[in-house]
Amino acid sequence: MLKQWLVGFALVLSFSVYGHGVCGSTELHAYMIGIKDDLKSLSMNVKSGDHSSAEKYADNVILHLTKSREVLPYSLTLENDTAAEKELYIALIDESILVFNNLKVALKTSNSGDIRRLFGEIGSLRNKGHRQFKRAC
Repeated sequence: MLKQWLVGFALVLSFSVYGHGVCGSTELHAYMIGIKDDLKSLSMNVKSGDHSSAEKYADNVILHLTKSREVLPYSLTLENDTAAEKELYIALIDESILVFNNLKVALKTSNSGDIRRLFGEIGSLRNKGHRQFKRAC
């Protein structure tokens, strides 16, 4: 009985790890992890007043977002996806790129009010994207 339980547990564990690995190892997921890491660094640089370094991280985020335009999220690869949802995804990516370009301008001019406002927009866009497109695999 114990052997059967252990074998069953090992199978369940291996399937859950395998499933997560397949879902988590997509090209889009890698871009999103890159964005997350760059946002942390960007935020730390802004807090420390190093706006020139922060601009470089904003450029990295823009690069990841640009590449993300070409890769559909898991939720849109399902059979029930629509052209409207795909257009919404692309529009959200494009809006995010625009916000990061505006953030670069604000960083160049050290406009703290615009920087703060744009970080708020970034947070709103992130939440909107996750609510709309981030689904369990």
